[in-house]
Amino acid sequence: MAIALKPPESGNDISQALACLTLQDRLFRWLETQCHQLGGFWQAAVGSGVGLACFATHGPTHQLAELVALYDHCQQGLSAQVAACWEGDTPSPAFTLCAGLDSGRVIWLPERRTIDPLGDVTQVALAMLAMAEPGELMISLNASQHLPPAFDLQARLTPRLLSADGRIARRALALASGDGGRVTRVPSLLGRDAELRQLRDALARVALGLRQSLLVLGDTGIGKSALMIRFRECLQHEDVALFWRQTTRLSSQTPYAVVQSLLRWHLGAEPALASLEALIDATPTLAKIGAERRRLLLDVLVREVTNREAAEEAVELVSHLTQSLILRLTATRRPLVMIIDDLQWLDEPSLKVLHNLQVRLPIHSSLLLLASHQNREMPSIRLNWDQQIALGRLAPSSRPRCSTCSPGVTA
Repeated sequence: MAIALKPPESGNDISQALACLTLQDRLFRWLETQCHQLGGFWQAAVGSGVGLACFATHGPTHQLAELVALYDHCQQGLSAQVAACWEGDTPSPAFTLCAGLDSGRVIWLPERRTIDPLGDVTQVALAMLAMAEPGELMISLNASQHLPPAFDLQARLTPRLLSADGRIARRALALASGDGGRVTRVPSLLGRDAELRQLRDALARVALGLRQSLLVLGDTGIGKSALMIRFRECLQHEDVALFWRQTTRLSSQTPYAVVQSLLRWHLGAEPALASLEALIDATPTLAKIGAERRRLLLDVLVREVTNREAAEEAVELVSHLTQSLILRLTATRRPLVMIIDDLQWLDEPSLKVLHNLQVRLPIHSSLLLLASHQNREMPSIRLNWDQQIALGRLAPSSRPRCSTCSPGVTA
């Protein structure tokens, strides 16, 4: 993936231009750090203001998923990083981020720290970058064939053509920020009727007041995400409160990611200090905590660094807060469905909170906790599940001949 950072026009102001170059260098070091945290390789100085992020793990589908996750993560954090790195007296400049993405087999020369010296993939990625508007990620025709079953991306994908002299030179998909204002079709799911029926049966038990925890297991690309997305679409016609959390390897970098997402979903906005104070005051088990423990709880919820000595106490405090919130959400007997896709990428504090919820929530709570997990990844925290659904390969007669909802580009 070729990534470009574009500073604003500085005109003839040399001092402003030099300050922007210094800021750009710091931003590229930040991008390199994010890439390395995902296990990727970073090649800088490909061109003026351009860097390359490369991944070679888990097959082409997961390469693409991780690159898209990296782009989204950097796009969302760019403004805050610019403000943190800017040292000028004037307001910080508005940098824009755009990228071009391609996939394929390349040569890696570790002694020269060089990847793709022949440019088979790099040149296409740079061509995609040249087509991208500010804030866009352009995905090549070849890479679009490796799109994972992340149907949530469909509303953000738009076909793009580059033509010259009346002929189509390149085809691509443009991934824009936001939802794109489009309504996607419900994905068709073939061959998983029995598994979908198990999820519906679990929801029926929750509606009767019996708490349920289900885990969907399977190899990479077997259809875990597709099954859970299909079940989520079925829930749109049910009287339930639905919380959905999709994770990537970047999720492991954010402590209490599930709790923060749950609070954001419940409040309808980023949790502000006043909102968190109100939630703490409304939690009976936290009513008598001292000022120091209250400060600790607020610190972990606003993503402040917590020392190891206070880590276990922080988990307890967050668990009490989350349990109280779930009990209030399910007090009306309206079921709460929590779906977490790719549980193996979840951070350890979130796993500990989920374990505490499974142990401490009353059995008559109207809660359905549904998660998916790769077979080969062993969780660091052992969770308790009422049912485990293992997905195997479909029989040849059940395999779909084509995907009716794939957002790929046709040649």
